[in-house]
Amino acid sequence: MRVTDTFLAFPELVAAVVIAGVLGSGTASLIFALSVVGWMRYARVARGIGLSLQTRGYVVQAGLAGLSPLYIARWHYLPSLMPSLIVVWTGMFARAILGISTLGFLGFGVQPPMPEWGTMLLDARIHMRSTPLQMVWPGLAVVVCVLSINLVGDALRDALSKKEIK
Repeated sequence: MRVTDTFLAFPELVAAVVIAGVLGSGTASLIFALSVVGWMRYARVARGIGLSLQTRGYVVQAGLAGLSPLYIARWHYLPSLMPSLIVVWTGMFARAILGISTLGFLGFGVQPPMPEWGTMLLDARIHMRSTPLQMVWPGLAVVVCVLSINLVGDALRDALSKKEIK
């Protein structure tokens, strides 16, 4: 967890810009940069929930009953972890869309002729005074997409948390 804390000390977007700048622009470097800066949240959530489940009665009793750690992980830890990890995943998916758009706007993202919202915003920037709608539509697409993903994540959390073992 010390490595995770070290990675969390750096702003994600700044680290992604540095990594994408070193690797060059392109889809592969963009995916790699966002993956390197995005894994820490999963580790923190999984560790926190795992530590809280460790002292629960049913987990302790399963260990005392001689059940294998793999069985305990599958039937006791995983059902409690999944709702939270799904919410983290949807949140990170939305953050990845924002990161891709930001890196594209800064010129580190996917290069033309591949369409990407950040690159569209960058190209429309010079026409902002004459045709401002060129900037509105890609920006609105990012907002709607990120908002939709967050709402789906909240609905999934609510649906899955009802199945969680208390």
